[in-house]
Amino acid sequence: MGRPRAASLDCDKAVKINPDSALPYKFRGRAHRLLGNYEESFRDLSTACKLDYDDECNEWMKEVEVNVGAL
Repeated sequence: MGRPRAASLDCDKAVKINPDSALPYKFRGRAHRLLGNYEESFRDLSTACKLDYDDECNEWMKEVEVNVGAL
């Protein structure tokens, strides 16, 4: 993900269009992680896993969870 800010904005639009889709939450969570926004990242990744569990998303959430606990 070369442009996490742009990706986050694109995902914002996708969530507004289809809030029941896990993918925009997953990739917005990844973008937030790359930007150092760990709480937002954890929230989005958690939502993505609740909507449609996937192992990759769960792994990303575990990576972020460590940083959220340190805040």
